[in-house]
Amino acid sequence: NEFEVSEKGGGTGTGEYQLCAPPSLLDKAVRFCPLACPPVPPRQSPESSPRWECVSGQHPREGEVMQAPSLGVQIIVAFKKDKWPIKVRDNELIGSIKAKIAPLSGVPVENQKLMFKSMLVDTNTAVASGLKAGLKVMLIGTSKVDIQKEQLNSVIASVTPTLPNKPHSPLELSSAAEHKKIIDKGAPEGALPGITGRTAHLAEIGNVVKCVYDKKGEVVRLTFKLEDNQLWIGGKAHTHKLSMAQIRNVTYEPLSGCAGYAMLVLHVGSTDKSNLYFYFVPLQYCADIKRVILA
Repeated sequence: NEFEVSEKGGGTGTGEYQLCAPPSLLDKAVRFCPLACPPVPPRQSPESSPRWECVSGQHPREGEVMQAPSLGVQIIVAFKKDKWPIKVRDNELIGSIKAKIAPLSGVPVENQKLMFKSMLVDTNTAVASGLKAGLKVMLIGTSKVDIQKEQLNSVIASVTPTLPNKPHSPLELSSAAEHKKIIDKGAPEGALPGITGRTAHLAEIGNVVKCVYDKKGEVVRLTFKLEDNQLWIGGKAHTHKLSMAQIRNVTYEPLSGCAGYAMLVLHVGSTDKSNLYFYFVPLQYCADIKRVILA
């Protein structure tokens, strides 16, 4: 009374049968009707024994075809400094895998991008996407906590008086002693070539401006992480990650006697003491740097 076995074709005498029963009853079905479904391995513990499932993945309905379950594989999902092992089935959709990642990473499903060779498509299965055991998948996205921080910074910036975008002349800024001692060192070794009279996009150099001086005279690189809305200032000892939402204004001026280069100023606070200064930034990229940050 718990399950039914009926002849295919409505009793046409073909001798073929089909089974309709919940997965939990299939072991019992095999004992009484060997033709109902393919043979299963010897019974194991409930935790380790795989269960037969419907092709549709839903609760079985009358006449539904049953298939052997997919045991799946374990992949590694990396997000920033964190890594998580995630078990996925071969026929599991990428969208379903994102739902497993969301509570671990704090990144909502709609904000997630999974990268393995290229961006994975939500409607593709794990096996169609090339996912295999032990493979590393990169997660790109913004967590709810970071979103809230950016929203708070935006509110603070909107109610704080904006600094006037007053252009500086070389006599006002770069000639000051604190700046001149760094400029007099000349361009650092490995600096990108500077070009006057041309505007270029950061994408041409991979969104990375390497070998510029900071206000301490140390060589750093500026990496614009557009997917995270962050500017990474990398030095020899450490990397400082700055949210672009914290930067209230961007100004720059050509360096006198150093054709093609500029001094870039990031206005982070309400006073000049909180400004970030960078020297020997190629002049052709300065306009795009301002556009990227303030956008």
